[in-house]
Amino acid sequence: MKKRGIIVLAGGLGLRMGGKNKPLIKLKDKTMIEHVVGKALKVSKNIGISINKNQNPKFFKKIFPSLPVWKDEFSGGGPLAGIVTGIKKLNAEYVAVLSCDTPFVNPEVLRYLFKKVEGFDAAVPIWPNGFLEPLQAVYKTKSFLPLAKDALKKSSFSIFKIIKKLKNPLHVPVETLKAIDPDLKTFFNINTLEDLERALSMYE
Repeated sequence: MKKRGIIVLAGGLGLRMGGKNKPLIKLKDKTMIEHVVGKALKVSKNIGISINKNQNPKFFKKIFPSLPVWKDEFSGGGPLAGIVTGIKKLNAEYVAVLSCDTPFVNPEVLRYLFKKVEGFDAAVPIWPNGFLEPLQAVYKTKSFLPLAKDALKKSSFSIFKIIKKLKNPLHVPVETLKAIDPDLKTFFNINTLEDLERALSMYE
């Protein structure tokens, strides 16, 4: 079993962006998922892309011929289904979970979370208001997978609820990450066309 793995979730429907295939939307000279995978590869080569059952894997294999692309085993389970599929396929002790719509994800933040998760069931960034960042977090697969599989069986798709059930999760204050990423751009995600415009201006 490998120590680290990274799951890139690319199964979102992009409804707030006119139903476009969000991971394949161009941001400057690359697709959004290319930005994310490129940063992730600086942390681990053990990476796979999770897509939903209605997406065509050939579009992703064309961009990343050497990376595995998995269709969710569980239909309609949202990000949780993608995480479960990824954990089963990657065979890693710890997995980082990333969303394809966070093009500024910071490799140093990921390295920090992988370092902090040692001895815990998860390392999950938390904002001052208590909001968690479950899609830029690291999970111990042995702890997370049984709870996630049970939740899917019960048609419960909340990652927040699973984190609450973990015996020993570590909440990492985002304030501590400012030493690595002062503006916390790592968490900026693109859900709307307005977000895309803002991302373009951030690149400028």
